[in-house]
Amino acid sequence: MPRAVALQHAQQAQQQAAAAADAQAAQDPAKRLRAVQKKLRQIGAIAQKAAAGQALQAEELAKLEQKAALEAEAAALAAA
Repeated sequence: MPRAVALQHAQQAQQQAAAAADAQAAQDPAKRLRAVQKKLRQIGAIAQKAAAGQALQAEELAKLEQKAALEAEAAALAAA
């Protein structure tokens, strides 16, 4: 149960951060693209950690779940 609560809190924090970043993206798409690319690099490192058989924390699992959405956002920002 505590792990589920931690995962929920991590997801809420990331959603709040994403909402703040979305407001910022409207002002500077290039800056948002860099931020999204950084998150994707972090997700890549987490994926390598998982592939190596290491246990992942709740925050890391939440980041992995965001990969597809971040990739789509990066593609949209790069095309703009």
